[in-house]
Amino acid sequence: MHISQLVDIFTQEISTQSIMDQISQISQYHRIQGSMKFHESAKHIQAILSNNSIFSKIYEYPADGKWEKWGWVSPISWDIKSGECWLMKPVKKRLSRFIDHPMSVITHSKAADFEGTLVDIGKGDKPSDYAKAKGKIALITASPRRIFSYAARHDVKGIILHPDLNRAAQIGDTTVQYDGFWPVNENLSDVTSGFSISHAQARELQNYLRGKKEVKLHFKIDANFSDDKRKLHVLETPFIGSERPLEEIVIIAHLCHPSPGANDNASGSATLLEIALSLNRMIKTGQIAQPKRTLRFLWVPEFSGTIPWLAEYDQQRNTEGRKILSVFNLDMVGESPVKVGTPLTISSPSISTPSFLPGMIRYVSECVKKQKVAKNGWTYQLNYDIQSFAGGSDHLIFNDSYFSIPGVMFGHDDPYHHTSADSIDKVEPLECRSAGVITGVTAYSLATSNSLFLQEILASVFSDIIEEANSLNHRLNKSGELSQAQQLRQKELLAQMSTNRLKSILELDFEGNLKEDIEHFSKLVKLHFNHLIQKNTNSEEKERMENISNQIIIQCNFIGPLPFKRLMDPSRSESNQLRLGSLTKKYWGGLVLELLNLANGKMNVEDIFLLLKIPYPDVMYDDIKYIVNLFIEEKILLSVEN
Repeated sequence: MHISQLVDIFTQEISTQSIMDQISQISQYHRIQGSMKFHESAKHIQAILSNNSIFSKIYEYPADGKWEKWGWVSPISWDIKSGECWLMKPVKKRLSRFIDHPMSVITHSKAADFEGTLVDIGKGDKPSDYAKAKGKIALITASPRRIFSYAARHDVKGIILHPDLNRAAQIGDTTVQYDGFWPVNENLSDVTSGFSISHAQARELQNYLRGKKEVKLHFKIDANFSDDKRKLHVLETPFIGSERPLEEIVIIAHLCHPSPGANDNASGSATLLEIALSLNRMIKTGQIAQPKRTLRFLWVPEFSGTIPWLAEYDQQRNTEGRKILSVFNLDMVGESPVKVGTPLTISSPSISTPSFLPGMIRYVSECVKKQKVAKNGWTYQLNYDIQSFAGGSDHLIFNDSYFSIPGVMFGHDDPYHHTSADSIDKVEPLECRSAGVITGVTAYSLATSNSLFLQEILASVFSDIIEEANSLNHRLNKSGELSQAQQLRQKELLAQMSTNRLKSILELDFEGNLKEDIEHFSKLVKLHFNHLIQKNTNSEEKERMENISNQIIIQCNFIGPLPFKRLMDPSRSESNQLRLGSLTKKYWGGLVLELLNLANGKMNVEDIFLLLKIPYPDVMYDDIKYIVNLFIEEKILLSVEN
């Protein structure tokens, strides 16, 4: 069977109606990590698996704000029953209500029943901003998780959050955004109460304040932080491999997020469920064989469930020989091309772990793209974009150099995520199916690894490597940004990485039939790069190359994936917060995370810069040098003389 035939089988089997039905069901749960509603949503999916005779298991982990691994601290379980915010003066009317917009109550708000006077403190991202709000309610645009301790220092009574002008321009004037306080046990006492309102509502309140009118609000919230008995829940269902059960392909989606959260991430969770159901049907009916490696499906609370699950895996890979070969993360896969319009984005694995995955996924995606579906006066056809490694979801933890598991993420750059506008009317089930087919076909092919699949994978990866090499060469010739010596070194580094991408296919080869083919393709890659490199460098360039190789080597000074709290350390100076924050926002933190992944105690700073400039062409050496110096000062990195 060819991969294109497998694409046809999966396309016919995966049901768009089933996906939409489950998105509709899941989006009704207010799925905050560690909450009862999250647990109910996991049990809902488990019941469907059980009804189809598919084994599953729910793992329980602490949700007490105390449990810690690799510096990541578990969230505290929180449940809410109701919440209302009323404007009492200068007019009386209800501003928001939990049953209308669940995300209108800021997550982790404490129970409340009080009146307070509103004061507008602007963005509210500095401790000094809250002095003017002592004993009052503060109107802000900054994320509550960053500032609630500032508010506590000044006895601020409550928080009203609203979108700033830029965010409102993206999501609309009447849309409410989602945010939370996200305390841990040590700062739980600092938590206050808060509501999230729309930009239009905030303008109304600001107009009252500008007119010198007193604005009084009434907060009423019925919510509580649970005792230590509440847990984080991770739902797992494995299809055990028939020949190599300890070698695994993981497909993951985060089930958490507030209601509705239709695209983020009911779409990923529902698509993951439909892949599992379809796989089960196809195996039972004999359309496909039982996979030789284990396919493991995970529904997690984002990051907070993945970390403890991986901590268990970390023990078992050392004691039991478990090995995850690849990871597929489904996060916001349902965006409508008509109503929202951005392509399905596929985030590549970390360049620190060269992998065949991008080339293979491109090949499978092209097979899916050939299929067109007429629908209500328009024709659906997959529009996708394979991008550089980016953070923002669970795949980044697997890609971390501590694990070095190549993982990809399927998603969309959805402007409505984390807002009340992330509703089911903006979901396109055909887009979900495309993501499901690409994921299912690629994962199943890796788990099966028959010789025909492997030959197709090898050819697609080789083609991808040549295209990337030619693209880099064209870019270097056009930009003139790097010196000749830097250009040569960058091509050498890409050549090494490309050869390793080909060699990564050997891990899939059960019978060792591909060794000669990979050696052949590796020679072709070397010849191609030799042609591009043209090693007739002059003496000045050779001296420059020697200077590059003698630079400082850096290595990480921590074990495991770096927690976000260290990347976003509020104790940094304002200038450092602004500059690092700007660099971290790029590619959802991908640039900074990749720098850390490459800091392996073997590479020098300029080589790391030249490697990073391949997937991130706009990165500047001064930026890399700044991050390295800051992280050495903060002891996140260590410098080692070469």
